[in-house]
Amino acid sequence: MTRSRMALVLSLGTLQAGLTGCGDVGRIEAGRPGLDVDEITVRSDIGVIEVVTGARVRVVQELRGPEGTIDRTEHFDGSHLQIDTRCKSPFFCSVDTRIKVPNDVPVHLELGDGEIWATGVGDLDIELGTGLLDLDISGPLRASVGKGRIRAEASADQLVRLAVGQGDIEVIVPRTAWQVDVQASDTQLLGLRSTRNARGRLELTAPAGRVRVRATGAPQDSGSPLTP
Repeated sequence: MTRSRMALVLSLGTLQAGLTGCGDVGRIEAGRPGLDVDEITVRSDIGVIEVVTGARVRVVQELRGPEGTIDRTEHFDGSHLQIDTRCKSPFFCSVDTRIKVPNDVPVHLELGDGEIWATGVGDLDIELGTGLLDLDISGPLRASVGKGRIRAEASADQLVRLAVGQGDIEVIVPRTAWQVDVQASDTQLLGLRSTRNARGRLELTAPAGRVRVRATGAPQDSGSPLTP
């Protein structure tokens, strides 16, 4: 998947400028060697979260900010790994997180401000206050954004539930049948087979924006692409 590198530079430009000269708190790898993890929850105030598939669970965080500006807690509830990071001074603090998980491990993410990228993940649940989601998933996807944009690629026969309070949604799906429920101020469905009996379901809500769904291989000349 092509990532929104320019969008990342723009969205975090002010933050990076504020951190000049402050130094890094450090790099932390979560968890303990040999620990069985079958579910992950990560909560953070500001930063970037990237999720990719891997043979085993691995979570690495880059904590940036002056000493004492970041509160971080990590604990296990059975085999559920939970990580919370809070910025006492958000103008001088950010946490970037990279998560590797096997395809069958559910991932729950909560981020106040920033970007979340995911590739190949099997079960993903996201809450983002402000920012961008860029997702390519192989299983159920549930995501909500207060203000921003969602771009997602989904596999066949999955539940895809996306909502943006202020902003747009763009989804690419296989050319199979889908149940479709869209609520938006503007809707574009390109090459989509819609039927009530389909196994896959799209529930897309953008009351103040545009929803654009394109089946793989469908022409794009029925409407202009969403702008970043």
